[in-house]
Amino acid sequence: MSNLLSRFPRKDLGLESKSTIDVEFELGTST
Repeated sequence: MSNLLSRFPRKDLGLESKSTIDVEFELGTST
């Protein structure tokens, strides 16, 4: 499991730890 997670940047892991709503909100405001 750790090997799989290590393939992704910390930014992606941070987004994964958030709820879908929070992620969509950040993506909407960043564009």
